[in-house]
Amino acid sequence: MDYKYVIKSLREQYDENEIGLIYNNIFELLIATVLSAQTTDQKVNKIGKTLFKKYPDLENLANASLEDVIEIIKELGLFNIKAKNIINISKMILSDFEGIIPDNMNDLIKLPGVGRKTANVVLTNGFDKYGIGIVVDTHVIRLSNRFNWVNGDNASIVETKLMSMIDKKYWRPITNLLILHGRNICKAKKPQCKNCILNLKCPSVN
Repeated sequence: MDYKYVIKSLREQYDENEIGLIYNNIFELLIATVLSAQTTDQKVNKIGKTLFKKYPDLENLANASLEDVIEIIKELGLFNIKAKNIINISKMILSDFEGIIPDNMNDLIKLPGVGRKTANVVLTNGFDKYGIGIVVDTHVIRLSNRFNWVNGDNASIVETKLMSMIDKKYWRPITNLLILHGRNICKAKKPQCKNCILNLKCPSVN
């Protein structure tokens, strides 16, 4: 299925600038994205209100007690690791980057718990930098396989394949559109094919 057809169709149904995480600045976006691994944006948004009220910036979070951060985010999966990561991210940005959140892939992925997916989210949505990479989460992987764009679930391989077949100017919109469609219609279990705007051309329709 042609990716331009997918983008054109999904743009009729979704706002391509919408992401599930609620944030007020790049610091909050970075921390929220790290916390969102293997959990829902809704849960992150819920605990984010408490976390960012108590720790509104890098300095405050860098000096937070691990036990307190764990207590705040304990509803999330992998909360122990995530608590350590977000504190150490804040410390590293202050010590290694003069308190400025990096705006490039190479430096972002040096931060604890930050991989290409998180870095791509921050670069595209926080810094408005496009054409660097494609955010690949479980929704993007699932839909890319159902559309016969890729075969497999390795995020790095999927990203490389998508980057090779999709024009750079579409990298940001296709990411957000696929994620929104995956959450709402093309779900992992019981996809709603009858209600899908792509069902006339989708190779996996049932």
